[in-house]
Amino acid sequence: MVGVLDGIAIELHQYVKALPGTLQMNIKHLVGAGNAIRKNVYLASIVQDIFGRSLLVPRHREEAAVGAALCAGVGVGAYESFNEAAADVIDYALPS
Repeated sequence: MVGVLDGIAIELHQYVKALPGTLQMNIKHLVGAGNAIRKNVYLASIVQDIFGRSLLVPRHREEAAVGAALCAGVGVGAYESFNEAAADVIDYALPS
């Protein structure tokens, strides 16, 4: 199991290493969503170690449902932009 989790983190890190250096340097934190990160302290820990950055997770659960609601809010004009919609709900915490 440890090998699988390490492999997941390493595979994700490969994507970041493919980004231009200027983008990589501007990444201050990682944002993880979903139960794999939220409920697996080991995975959260190795992701932080491999990336060398702190990992934040949304305080709200059901990230896909929140995203769909925000999309609908923008679509019906309740929000002018996705940035405005996200500002109402985005709140991060370190995984526990």
